[in-house]
Amino acid sequence: MLKKIGSFLIGFVAVFIIGLFSILLAVRMFFSPASMAKVGKVMLEEEINWNDEGFEYLDKDLLIDEMGKFMSDYFRYVGGAPGAAKPTTEGFIKVIDEMVEKYEEENNVEVADDNDIQELYDELEYSLDDLVNEPIDEDVKLVFGIVYSQPLFIGLIVAFIGCILLNYLLRKDWFIIMKHTGITVLLNAIIFVACGLLVNSVIEAELEDAADMALASAFSSNFFTVGIVSLISAVALIILSIVLKKNSNDFDKNLNNNMMNSNMNNSNINNM
Repeated sequence: MLKKIGSFLIGFVAVFIIGLFSILLAVRMFFSPASMAKVGKVMLEEEINWNDEGFEYLDKDLLIDEMGKFMSDYFRYVGGAPGAAKPTTEGFIKVIDEMVEKYEEENNVEVADDNDIQELYDELEYSLDDLVNEPIDEDVKLVFGIVYSQPLFIGLIVAFIGCILLNYLLRKDWFIIMKHTGITVLLNAIIFVACGLLVNSVIEAELEDAADMALASAFSSNFFTVGIVSLISAVALIILSIVLKKNSNDFDKNLNNNMMNSNMNNSNINNM
């Protein structure tokens, strides 16, 4: 009875640990270039009419990718994330260079001289400096410091493994530990999928601005991703524990039968 109570308490702690780890992972995924590109796409579509004259020379996909990288670097840098690099305009300059080059080649004209283009790039760089040099809110810096703390990230992984090992010391059965771990991860999957559904319901009911909806949607999609990965892992662990347990029981049963048959044969030989 005490072993079961101890195992339950360890499982409760493990749920908390994997939940916190998953939150950090989901937030990191939200500020990744791929996630930010989804938001950037909506923002660009609000500001740019892709059908306007001249924009056919613009590489739309490249611009969206560069927008995602810039936004990811920007949020992590101004948030004070440890090791975050200062965002640059290099990606946008690359897009503009390719746009101008393509236009000039197809129309056999020169859009502007090098000085004019360099002046544009300098203006972009100046605007960026103003943007990133704004004072950082200490509360925001604290949150980003926690989210991107590698010692905390690794520590949670080690703590979760420690819970598994401690549970094994109590139960002495890897099949039970696999099943318990699977149940723990399954609870995490249910919580994160539910959070994703909740955020989506808020999007539909409360938000109207396209940019806000894109931000909320990108955030909820990462919760769904974590939830689905957790669900797959949980199902795999539970099924694997059942299959291995059955195979182990069958092996033990066959071994016992072979030993009994061997003893009976030896007994018959001795009687002869």
